[in-house]
Amino acid sequence: MECQSGVFDLSLSAANIFSVAARRPAFRLAVNGLFNIFIHYLMERLKSVATGAITYPIREYRKFKDYRHQRINDAPLTWNLSVWKRLHPSLRQGYKYCLGIVGGILVLVLVFAVWVGTVHEAQAGLVFTLKTGSCATTQKINFWVHLVLNGLASTLYAVSSYVMQRLAAPAREDIDRAHDHTVQRPMKIGSLTLTNFAVLSKKRLTVFFLLWSSSLPLHLLFNAVVVYTSTNAEWPSYVFLSSAGELKSMMTNTSTLGISSMRQYDTMPAFEQYKYPENYHIQALAILHQKPPMVDLELDKCINIFGSGSSETWGDVLLIHNTQSPYPTSRLKEPSPSKSYLPSVDEDPWRWMCGYNDFNPTCDAQKILQSGWWVVDGLTISRCLARKLPELCELNVSLAALIAVLVAVSVKFIAILFAVMLGRHRSLLTIGDAIASFLEHPDKYMPPIGRSQSTYHSRRRKVMREMKGAFWAATIFGAIGLSLAWWFFAFTFRETSKAFSLSKTPFDFDAMLRYGFGKMPSRWSKTLNEKLLSYSGAEDPSFTYTDGAALANLPQLALSAFYLVFNNYVTRLFVALEIRAFSTRRRGLRVSQPVKGTKQRRAYFLQIPLRYSLLSIALFALLHTFLSQALFLRRVYAIYPQSYDGQGEIGKKLLAMIGYSPVACFAFAVLLTSLVLAGIVIGLIPLDWRMLDTSGDSLAIGLTCHPPEEICDIHEGAIRWGVTNKYDDSTIKCSFSLLPVRPPDPEEIIKTPSRAE
Repeated sequence: MECQSGVFDLSLSAANIFSVAARRPAFRLAVNGLFNIFIHYLMERLKSVATGAITYPIREYRKFKDYRHQRINDAPLTWNLSVWKRLHPSLRQGYKYCLGIVGGILVLVLVFAVWVGTVHEAQAGLVFTLKTGSCATTQKINFWVHLVLNGLASTLYAVSSYVMQRLAAPAREDIDRAHDHTVQRPMKIGSLTLTNFAVLSKKRLTVFFLLWSSSLPLHLLFNAVVVYTSTNAEWPSYVFLSSAGELKSMMTNTSTLGISSMRQYDTMPAFEQYKYPENYHIQALAILHQKPPMVDLELDKCINIFGSGSSETWGDVLLIHNTQSPYPTSRLKEPSPSKSYLPSVDEDPWRWMCGYNDFNPTCDAQKILQSGWWVVDGLTISRCLARKLPELCELNVSLAALIAVLVAVSVKFIAILFAVMLGRHRSLLTIGDAIASFLEHPDKYMPPIGRSQSTYHSRRRKVMREMKGAFWAATIFGAIGLSLAWWFFAFTFRETSKAFSLSKTPFDFDAMLRYGFGKMPSRWSKTLNEKLLSYSGAEDPSFTYTDGAALANLPQLALSAFYLVFNNYVTRLFVALEIRAFSTRRRGLRVSQPVKGTKQRRAYFLQIPLRYSLLSIALFALLHTFLSQALFLRRVYAIYPQSYDGQGEIGKKLLAMIGYSPVACFAFAVLLTSLVLAGIVIGLIPLDWRMLDTSGDSLAIGLTCHPPEEICDIHEGAIRWGVTNKYDDSTIKCSFSLLPVRPPDPEEIIKTPSRAE
């Protein structure tokens, strides 16, 4: 019998041990219990986190509401001389200009509305006609009128922005409430941010909202108060093909002059005295004898006029051939009763120039006469008779849009009056105002001891990292705007090229430039008609004008939102540069209300130097102009001779659509691209940011404004930021001072005044 080894068999793996143990019920129960405990703990944590996330806005709102109820009391709104006199002379002068400008525009709009409503005759939808006649003259008047309208609207926007900036600028008492140790909310100085609204009173917030909301109808309707209405005689026209013999017979036959019914846009009357109303010879006879009479056109002129698709005055056509054809008079074209009256690529409205028997599915209108012959349906054309209608272009005014603008301007004027009543004697509008206030009366609310010391580091980094919030907001908004602008240009250019390819006419970049700003191409695709041009209110006279104007101007709101974001980025940049400048050289504070006889300087207009403000305003004015020319309300009268009794009445059918201009789309996209790229390039510039904080944060500014106590009136002299004291523990104190200071060295510890924990 062999003796077994006493060595333990190591081949038994951990997996085997676990499998053996897993067969025991007690082990399985223990594992299941631990797993259930872990799942229960995980679910409770997830439930707690989810509940906290859901209820966080409600809890914060309640805290904010309690805080406002306890600490923010609205001053009574009263109007007397003391309210006006307590304002600084510079503020009074600014408000005088604002009230005078808005009041003048209000009176001007009111007088214009009364004049339009009493002197001119109203059409459907409260639309009045100011002028009817020559299209060229009316277009020129329309340009100058819109130039005035855009000037008035831009003035209102500038005034509103000025008052909103003044109104939302916090006073020192607002900052003291925000710096309370129970709140510790920083406020931004020099820029308009949502955080500043947290400590503003309800009345100031209401006035701010009135100023903002009254700009919405101005964006949507002010530019469309006056609209140019063009004409098109080709859309409702008929084209007949007849022989010379039939023409001679029709010229001598005047029996159709007794027709009593009227011709409509898309239908002809039934000729009861004839057995077959569908006889095209009878229809051609009736068309021929309408007034104004048809005239002979040279063949090449006839092709050029009707091949463009945008004939304003030339209408019905009668093509004559000398061939002894066995076929009677035929109808080559008629108006369509549907919305496809538009010259879309699928409708092929110029195909009549080649005839329906042509095997080529498209008609090359520009090359018809290259062979020296014009052949339609196999018949050689010898004459082209066409009718020229009088020019009936109009300059229209919408009283509904005018009333909306009048109400908006009135609300803006009232809001400015309320802003004057709520005006503060010393609002901290600029970064210099805040520094001067904290130097004169240092901030009473200190951070805890744990946050009273910080290590100074040399911060040489790019602008985009120093103000990443404002930079990325402007960049993201700009990128979205660029994507939409270039997509819209590519979409309209492609669809317009499709429509022009119908007659093998190239629509390249040079052809696009020849159309110019604000002029819609004469041809467009069915996709453009369905996706862009037509809208639900186009057939209703009560909504044609206002709906189309509001839809066409909707992108203006997005552009205004981008202006606010981009302007905040530029303002933050100049705030940071001005703060940074105090660490490099000695200078006086730039304040909104300078003290005479001191080193203080007058502030820039809304924190930005005037030359840059004017440049920014000019760029965005161009963007608004290009956008208004890229997408606009287009009203067209389809005109046609209406009666058959020789009286010459002209019928009109209003066809409203959203017009577009590829040239303006391209110019808008290019200018917007340049502006966004300029902002990105500025963000990539590296600078040495010497100050601890350059964001205009009121808490950070207050900590840097604790000068030596023995020095008075520091805020009135030429000051510089740097090291003012060095303590025994090697920590330093930095502040603005009139005395010689040095910039802190890297790794030095800066100590700020603190409160007990």
